Amino acid sequence: GEKWANVADNNRFRHLIELAPRGRIYSADGLELAASIPTYVVALADEQNKDRQEQTITKLAEFLQIEPEEIRAKLKKHRRKF
Repeated sequence: GEKWANVADNNRFRHLIELAPRGRIYSADGLELAASIPTYVVALADEQNKDRQEQTITKLAEFLQIEPEEIRAKLKKHRRKF
């Protein structure tokens, strides 16, 4: 019951922070050739339960500080059928 619901939620939501700054690379004459720019990737597994999917979208939108509709639009655009 509740125990397995908690286990499932812990499998669905994971906060992972990895810091790996590489530093800047300069040419011999001091011209910056490369810089570290942080990037982030968010992936959502397809959810059969639409209520649960909406809960996930709402939480993710809050975390990312964007509107839920923006997430829905990106999901629709990038959805792959297997």
